[in-house]
Amino acid sequence: MRRAVIGLLIMAFILALSGSALAKTLTIKMSYNGPPDEVNNAVHYYAVNFKKLVEDKLGGKIKIELYPDSQLGTEEERMQLLTKSGLNQPIINVASYAGMAPVLPEAYAASIPFMFDSYKAAHRFFDSGRYWSKVKEEFKKRTGAVLLEAVEEGGFLAFTNSKREIKGPDDFRGA
Repeated sequence: MRRAVIGLLIMAFILALSGSALAKTLTIKMSYNGPPDEVNNAVHYYAVNFKKLVEDKLGGKIKIELYPDSQLGTEEERMQLLTKSGLNQPIINVASYAGMAPVLPEAYAASIPFMFDSYKAAHRFFDSGRYWSKVKEEFKKRTGAVLLEAVEEGGFLAFTNSKREIKGPDDFRGA
């Protein structure tokens, strides 16, 4: 099974939703790459559904505004916006490993080709694995923001050569 490219959803919550109800509607900006096209952009499809789930489950206490096509800046610029101290506007930044690299290069370890042989193995790694838990703790320590989730974008990594098909790590030998 080919491992899908996994994007990272980072959420800066500078708000405490612990127990107390919000007096008014809180608006959160959600920024990501790619066009607002649910058919051809898996990240936009994810964002639309995430927005609906949050708004429905919280009964309108939180409103999410979508900013596709990097409207709030490149991944690197959005990462800087997310991690600036004194940020007074909650933001959700959907970033790739490349977007995370300036802040947390060790996240790249989760994108090693052929690391997972199934979606179940990947879910175990990201949902309950010790390494990913430590990555999330380190991200919060460095930025003050919360690494909310790793999401599968439906993409894939492609490797080619002129000698043979590559189906696993051993196929790279002599290629």
